[in-house]
Amino acid sequence: MTIVSTSTAVIAETGDEPVSLLQLKNICRAVADDEDDELRSWGVTARKMVESDSHRSLVRKTIRQRRHCWPAENYVELARGPLVSVESLQYIDTDGATQSIESADNWRIDTDRQPGVLFFDPEFVRPATISGRHDAITINYTAGYDTVENPAPAIACSAISMLVAHWYKNREATTVGVVSTELALGYERLIGLLLQETYP
Repeated sequence: MTIVSTSTAVIAETGDEPVSLLQLKNICRAVADDEDDELRSWGVTARKMVESDSHRSLVRKTIRQRRHCWPAENYVELARGPLVSVESLQYIDTDGATQSIESADNWRIDTDRQPGVLFFDPEFVRPATISGRHDAITINYTAGYDTVENPAPAIACSAISMLVAHWYKNREATTVGVVSTELALGYERLIGLLLQETYP
């Protein structure tokens, strides 16, 4: 049995948070501006929790996915949706040189799927790659929502808001980043709805 080595790394994040500071202040009924930095930080923490639990990118991200070999299937799932575009598909040849494979007649992407998928053309001949390298194949792609053209799902925003409101209400006794038993059922229900949309 061959174990496929795959790694995924976020190279950059851009754009605004799906739930703005003003929205968080309204939800928490926070008036004082001296709490803005704390609320902003909690918003980022909550967003990252929802991203991790739902397997979605709620802000626009540049992502690098690496593999040690070509897949046995005729496609590669790109781990963090929603997929926006694939910038490059590269491999390291047997001489140790990095080569690029252009999309025309070689591969195409499906951005409607969650997660997104890169499909190889049936006639695509996979070139030999260097052995013993975890990064023999590298796919650079863009994924995530943005607040203008494709905002994050309302369910995800509700989950973020729920977390921040709970942390704010119980800020003297709550560890930020931890979901209490009181909150868990509602939060898990929202995440479950997001996962249903991810894997129809």
